[in-house]
Amino acid sequence: MTTDFRRLWAAAGLSNLGDGISIIAVPLLAATLTRDPVLIGMLTGVLFLPHLFLSLPAGVLVDRMEPRTAMVAANVVRALALGGLCAALAADAVTIWWLYALVFLYGATECVYDTAATGAVARLVGRDGLDGANARLQGTITITNNFLGAPVGSVLFAVAAVAPFGLHTALLVGATLLTASLPRMAGRRMGGGEPEPAAPVDQVVSAARGVRAVWAETREGMTWLLRHRTLRTLAFVSAGMAFALQLSQATIVLYALEELDIPEAAYGAFAMSAAVGAVGGAVLAPKLSRRLGRLPAMLWIGALQVLALVGLALAPTAVTAAAAFAVSAGGVATWNVLSVSLRQSLVPERLFGRVFGAWKMIIWGLLPVGSWVGGVVAAGSGLRAPWLLGAVVYGAALLLGLPALLRAVRLSRSEELSRSAQPAAAPDDTAAPSAGRPRG
Repeated sequence: MTTDFRRLWAAAGLSNLGDGISIIAVPLLAATLTRDPVLIGMLTGVLFLPHLFLSLPAGVLVDRMEPRTAMVAANVVRALALGGLCAALAADAVTIWWLYALVFLYGATECVYDTAATGAVARLVGRDGLDGANARLQGTITITNNFLGAPVGSVLFAVAAVAPFGLHTALLVGATLLTASLPRMAGRRMGGGEPEPAAPVDQVVSAARGVRAVWAETREGMTWLLRHRTLRTLAFVSAGMAFALQLSQATIVLYALEELDIPEAAYGAFAMSAAVGAVGGAVLAPKLSRRLGRLPAMLWIGALQVLALVGLALAPTAVTAAAAFAVSAGGVATWNVLSVSLRQSLVPERLFGRVFGAWKMIIWGLLPVGSWVGGVVAAGSGLRAPWLLGAVVYGAALLLGLPALLRAVRLSRSEELSRSAQPAAAPDDTAAPSAGRPRG
């Protein structure tokens, strides 16, 4: 891994440690402001809403900006928002609506930061290093959010309500300084090299920055994704899977406390099993990719995920449920690593932001709906029912996309065999097939 990627990796570690701290501190603060379960529960939905409405515009913005600049700007806005919350807490002026505004703004900046960071990783490590880089990032996110951030956030909140948010602000400042130290990546090809020549459409769009230009750029990214048979199928399969997982886990706290009889003091240990599984999945992802190929590995992981959800629905004890939870979280982490790498290897670099924004809008837009459906199902049919329904929906999404994904696997293998039978290509011809245009 390059020095530049290590700096980006360290910045991700600092910012995600802060996220983990606030993930615990925000609901704790909300509980001191209101006991209305609807208002508190809707905080998660507010976090996801910007991804539904702003992912596409954020993708356009990121494609217009240099990735480093976009990431720094997003972190500066986050730090200012958290600093404002700290000031309001010190003045005893915080209301639940303060938290709603903070969570919404955080989700909006996440749209920009995550999209820019995905493109930055691809440029810094090149196609051959994608699986390893994304595995490191996924593992770091899990460790900082779940293993480190959660306990630190709860302890600091017990000391003083402002403490976790003050530390989060300081961590964001450190992450911003590290990100600002990265080299400029405008026009930089994956893995370095000479700048990529601007495409004619970019030259046209750059001459007009009005509403029509934004719409043209947005439509180009969405159209590219929808015309690419493999990624289009994978996007809608992933959306169904994300919906299934969200509805399954919507009432996981009640499931653990009431169905599994886990004491409140031990709930953290149960939740930790997911973190252990996620780290294992992230570590395993590159090995599975090398051994099976990205898409075949993802299909096997998808099948395993269905079994894990059924296991959670039928688990007779807390131990068996924790084991199934670890397998499920490991499957999510592996799928995410390989899915991101696949997109980074196929999407043209000039379209990174727009295509990734379209992808996120399709998938994340369903998450608030999944939370609501899961709560309704649990209320009407019991706390185990969401896990069973989630397994059914997850399996249905996988089966619906299976023919197209298997076709992509066969096509990829036939192209590899064809290339291996040809003389060695010149360096400029070694890019992944269809990297610059959608297939199908």
